[in-house]
Amino acid sequence: MSISPKAALMEEYAMVAHALSAPARLMLLEQIAQGERGVEALADKTGLTIANASQHLQHMRRAGLVTSRREGKSVLYRLSDAKTLSLLDMIGVVADRNLAQVERILRGLSDGVDAPEPLTRAELAARLKEGSVTLFDVRPPDEFAMGHRVPGLRRRSARTAPPRIRCHNPENTGGGGTCRSGFHAGRQLWAGNATP
Repeated sequence: MSISPKAALMEEYAMVAHALSAPARLMLLEQIAQGERGVEALADKTGLTIANASQHLQHMRRAGLVTSRREGKSVLYRLSDAKTLSLLDMIGVVADRNLAQVERILRGLSDGVDAPEPLTRAELAARLKEGSVTLFDVRPPDEFAMGHRVPGLRRRSARTAPPRIRCHNPENTGGGGTCRSGFHAGRQLWAGNATP
């Protein structure tokens, strides 16, 4: 018995949703959003074994969320397109609005400090230009090297950023704010009003 075109379409949509249904896959996608990476680097950044990371990556590749290419003996993964990043962001928005536990977790990551004022890129650029904010990037050096720079951004180690600037990042390492693509991008970009 054949299925209807509508049911076939829903099966394809469900494949994409299923590819996003494991926390490990979301962590991998967040890392891939920083730039193209090999399986070993992704496993290291997410705490997964290489074999486990590889299985998750293959599942996401079949669902069209990531693409891969060979470079020598390595297989490098990248997002299939920018819409994947938008999809990750939308998952976060829906979870933030509808799941009380998400707010509690986010508050715990920021030591109970309220989320910073949300800014559009244009608003942030204007405040940087007028000098009313200082933006710090405290990503690990390998992520910083991959790009996604914002004009006016200052590179600082999380350990050396001014202590009076609160940090909103998943590692909760203190310091400034980060500029990152990925699942928590909106929570990790923060402009502080203190100067170094």
